Amino acid sequence: LHIHQIQLHNTRLQYADAPGGQNLQLYLDKAALTFNRLDLNRSVFDLNRLLLENGQISLDLYTPDSLLLATIPQPNAPPPNTTTQTPAMQALIGNLNAQGICLNYTDHTQNPANNGGIDPANLSVNDFETAITNLRYAGDTIQLQLQQLAFAEHSGFVCKQLGASVQYTPKGVTLSDLVFETPKSVIKADFLAHYPNTDAFTNQHDSVTLALNLPQLQLHEQDLFLLYPDVKSYHLLKPANATLTAQTNLSGTLGNLLLQNTQVQLGNNTVKAKTIAL
Repeated sequence: LHIHQIQLHNTRLQYADAPGGQNLQLYLDKAALTFNRLDLNRSVFDLNRLLLENGQISLDLYTPDSLLLATIPQPNAPPPNTTTQTPAMQALIGNLNAQGICLNYTDHTQNPANNGGIDPANLSVNDFETAITNLRYAGDTIQLQLQQLAFAEHSGFVCKQLGASVQYTPKGVTLSDLVFETPKSVIKADFLAHYPNTDAFTNQHDSVTLALNLPQLQLHEQDLFLLYPDVKSYHLLKPANATLTAQTNLSGTLGNLLLQNTQVQLGNNTVKAKTIAL
């Protein structure tokens, strides 16, 4: 197919699954796609740019109707596929930009947390924006450059900046040049994990290799309490308005980890350790 550009304006989409208890609503003021190549025979979707502007996405979950689900007829098993296997889909996006997006997720099967922090079952995100370059998805491999991601959540948590070089394969995850910033906190890190398969995390600990370089962690208590509200009950951070700073290097296997050159500071209290075995 030879398609150069597609633009959509004032797009509305609604999907309701009454038996499954799902309701999805989407509105976009503008969506623009610029293509380099479309090859349906090889399942290749190559976009130069994908732009999403000023939209709202809402997902509501309700208790599934088990009685109604039981009345839905089950489809017959498809016949064996004797044709040539379709190639795994490949998606390439040179530039992905989204701005002015509002995201709402409500799980009505869960009680509101009401703990003063982020409630995973009741999320409301405003002013979501992101910029991603060189996104490549091929079968079970993903790589991208996250240049910018920012949002404000109704709990009061604000992400000013999240960026990283990301690569995921069936045998490893790499996060390079990770930067995470809020108005009061900063985290910079590099992370690497190698494993033969995901089952190794539970039954082959020595085959899982981890490496973490954490040169800067500056975590303000306000962000910590919003992310993990239960920490308030521990009464660990005193005085109020405290900031936890740390730096360390972690390496080894899941069954034999070492922390090296570790330093943790809270107020006037500092802990240093050259090597810590976990």
